[in-house]
Amino acid sequence: MIRKAARFLAAALFVALAGPAVAQTSIDEAERGIVRVVVILESPDGRMLYGSGSGFVVAPNLVVTNAHVVAAARQRPEFGVAIVPPAGDGLIAARIIRYSPLSELALLEFSGGADLEPLTISTVEPHAGDGVVALGYPDVDYQGATGADLLRPTPPSRTSGQIASLRDRAPTGDSIPTINHQAVISSGSSGGPLMDECGRVIGVNSWHVSGADTRETRGVSTRVGQLLQFLDEAGVSPNLSDERCLTFTERVEAERTATIDALQAQNEELASKLETADRLTRIAVVILIGGTLALFVAVCVLGAVVLSRRRGGNGHAPAPHHETVVQHHDPEPFEAPRRRTGVVAIVGGASN
Repeated sequence: MIRKAARFLAAALFVALAGPAVAQTSIDEAERGIVRVVVILESPDGRMLYGSGSGFVVAPNLVVTNAHVVAAARQRPEFGVAIVPPAGDGLIAARIIRYSPLSELALLEFSGGADLEPLTISTVEPHAGDGVVALGYPDVDYQGATGADLLRPTPPSRTSGQIASLRDRAPTGDSIPTINHQAVISSGSSGGPLMDECGRVIGVNSWHVSGADTRETRGVSTRVGQLLQFLDEAGVSPNLSDERCLTFTERVEAERTATIDALQAQNEELASKLETADRLTRIAVVILIGGTLALFVAVCVLGAVVLSRRRGGNGHAPAPHHETVVQHHDPEPFEAPRRRTGVVAIVGGASN
């Protein structure tokens, strides 16, 4: 009976908990480390926005982006670089501390502003068919926006797709290992991260291409092997993960398996506690019955002893004790004592 009740409880909890799977929040958390990278032209007429791209934080106060995004600031002193975080006070000045056109990567350093969380980089080898997510600031999402709009903190855009293929060369023909994927990117996405579905960086979005005879497009990302080599040469140690990202179906199954295991463990623990309680209850009942019987026997024995003593006392009553009363006669008050003259006279006469 106890086990049936426990199994019913476990089944009810499973039905309640095994509803629609909740989407992972890792991508949402990663968005806090995505920034817009802007190139600013300082002129006598004021500050002007020259160009923009995307970037992401790889270590405290360090941002990775594409080399071509900040090329103008690298080549001409009148151009400056800044980042715009997804939230906070707005424009934050930055400077280029490493620049590699061969790997299409650049490293920026900034100070001040909001605390931006570094992203985690996955060291797991990607495969065709894996789900991916692209984060960044594509210009297609900002049609009609002014330069001032682009300098205000805004959350990044998000697109998703699958890895189409892995290549050893970039679209430019350079020997850069790349990922061709179906997540939609455009100008402005350059420098943003390509992420697995667990929110870990697997590439840096650098190009978007289309077929010569079709409208089919591909996003092309620099693979993390190139990124890690670039960061190592710069003396940067990013957050790394070697855990494989589970697919949505695998995550659902893993969550349900974990839920079932937890419920079974709770079921067994509950059944064990109920059995222990039942055993202790039985022991307590036995002790109570035994104590009651012992008390009853003791009362009976005591009653028998008392009754026996009373009956024995009525058959052998002791004889009554008679005391002899001695009466004393005290002389009456003021009564003169009688003189015994006769006896004295006789005694006196004899002496003569």
